[in-house]
Amino acid sequence: MQNIFVYGSLRPGMYNANHIKSLNHISSHVVHGYDLYSLGSYPGILQGSRSLVVDLIEVSQEDYEGIHRMEIGAGYAEVDITIDGVQGKLYPYMGFTNPNNLIKNGDWVDFITKKQNL
Repeated sequence: MQNIFVYGSLRPGMYNANHIKSLNHISSHVVHGYDLYSLGSYPGILQGSRSLVVDLIEVSQEDYEGIHRMEIGAGYAEVDITIDGVQGKLYPYMGFTNPNNLIKNGDWVDFITKKQNL
């Protein structure tokens, strides 16, 4: 099993999470030092000065490999990180982000929910 800290479409209830058979939600956390951006239908993070809401999920090795391929293929990089004493993977975005698309509260689920309710 692999631990992954997710902040976007793989968070519980979001569209990509629904396709991960082995997904087990462990806990939610706030991590400091990352800025969250909307890239359109999905988010990206860069190191920055804000806080980011993440969910720790545990997935099978097979699902981890699929997630890894998806993230790397979309321009993300895998990094090892420890949050609140728990080790896991995190996928920061390596492409261009528009500063106008900063999500100031660092919560993708909140951003999408508000956007859908407009």
